[in-house]
Amino acid sequence: MAKKKTSQDNHDEDDGPTVVELPVQFYFPEGLPTPYANQCVVQSTGHEVILWFFEVSPPAFPNMSHAERKKSLENLGHVRGNYVSKVAMTKEKFLEVATIIAKTANAIDTVSTVEKTR
Repeated sequence: MAKKKTSQDNHDEDDGPTVVELPVQFYFPEGLPTPYANQCVVQSTGHEVILWFFEVSPPAFPNMSHAERKKSLENLGHVRGNYVSKVAMTKEKFLEVATIIAKTANAIDTVSTVEKTR
């Protein structure tokens, strides 16, 4: 997905703009945390798409019977989704990323199907 980044600077009238394509080298710092998200909200503003990621964990009810836990959950009213990350991108970039995710999901599904038949 990483494409070469085009860099433009001021240009001379005669030569036109200076355009140089350079590869992007991704840097991942040591110890970079990997937050867990199991919920995603997608919002479109027309020109961009915003992805909001959240982690929803079931509440803990230690030392309760099944009936007590069920009653507590029914009285809870909602569970909290804790903010993990927000990613905003152009509509065009979102469609590119969505295509890559779909291809990867299909490849994973194909591998899973092959492994199940072994």
